[in-house]
Amino acid sequence: MDRPCNLRCNLRSRASADAPRSFARSYDRTSRLHEIKSPALFLCGRYDEASPEATATYHREIPGSEMVIFEKSSHTPFLEEPELYLEVLRDFLRRVETSRP
Repeated sequence: MDRPCNLRCNLRSRASADAPRSFARSYDRTSRLHEIKSPALFLCGRYDEASPEATATYHREIPGSEMVIFEKSSHTPFLEEPELYLEVLRDFLRRVETSRP
């Protein structure tokens, strides 16, 4: 008798866990990226699954945004090229902070 309840509970848990992923697949606000007025920095690795070409698509949509490709990295440049990653991030944050009114 416990088996159907356990199965039902497991299916309910799995459906709840999958909900954010299915929502993310259907949620697309790319057409509104041009509305972003905050400084934006796009980072990706040369061998990233989120390819430099795909990343550049979003970068082009935000006026004044910046993009950096880490030539020796895949999806984790903060692990694969940590010194360069920190240098890029610190430089961007410094420039943003000094340009604030």
